[in-house]
Amino acid sequence: SNGSDKEKDFCVVNKLLEYTNDGSPAVRRELVFSLARFVVDPRHATAIQLTAHEIRQERRRLRKMRNQSVNSTHSGISISSDQGNESSGDVAVVSETNFENDLFERLKEKLDRNLQSNAKVYFLVWVTVERIHLTDPFPAVSQAAGLLVRFVHMGVS
Repeated sequence: SNGSDKEKDFCVVNKLLEYTNDGSPAVRRELVFSLARFVVDPRHATAIQLTAHEIRQERRRLRKMRNQSVNSTHSGISISSDQGNESSGDVAVVSETNFENDLFERLKEKLDRNLQSNAKVYFLVWVTVERIHLTDPFPAVSQAAGLLVRFVHMGVS
């Protein structure tokens, strides 16, 4: 029954992720609490920790590469240059999504080897929790996500 319970969890989490950008802070806060139940569940905690660890390692690697390449070239897209444009936030979201897709592609092989077909779900849950923590304008929402991020990182270190 553990397998079918896990499948139900994945169905629920996929549905929950649709509320990430909900206009109501109360809904986003409940989303964080619901994702927390998934993240700390013993059936998923190890997979989430592994995912968080791999993402962190890959970001460090990319940052190191970027820092090395910045010294030799000044390429890159600046999002903040179009302040007057109302859609600049959308550009940020699009490039963020592209970055997450790119990050997932880089990690896919490693994550798939350990997490099989569920790698993408774990990846999406984790980057969503991180993004809410870093970008949600409401402290009650971002702080709740921050607690979850710290909890997972404590398990990883």
